[in-house]
Amino acid sequence: MIDYKAIGKRICYYRKKAGMTQEHLAVALSVTASYISQIERGVAVVSLKRLDEIATLIGTPLQSLVADVNESDQAYLHAEIVERFKSLTPSEKNLLLEVTDVFKSYKHSPE
Repeated sequence: MIDYKAIGKRICYYRKKAGMTQEHLAVALSVTASYISQIERGVAVVSLKRLDEIATLIGTPLQSLVADVNESDQAYLHAEIVERFKSLTPSEKNLLLEVTDVFKSYKHSPE
């Protein structure tokens, strides 16, 4: 199953990086800003053709939006973790690493 929420988050990220608002993107695509919001929240299912148009307008390769978004693929989870990790502050990253160490020690401790 395709994770449209992950695709939507990527669209939002790259749109903002390109300095575009939802309204600007909507006008360029001849759709409403509400529709762009639905896409970015993963509510709307978007065709590959429309994703390609969006990618072009926000200046990112289509692959950046759709790579590793199949929930049944193990690479999907890894890619999603890496993507979320990138947006954390250094202190949040350190905290997350500490949490993962706790999980690892818990997993290996006798019950």
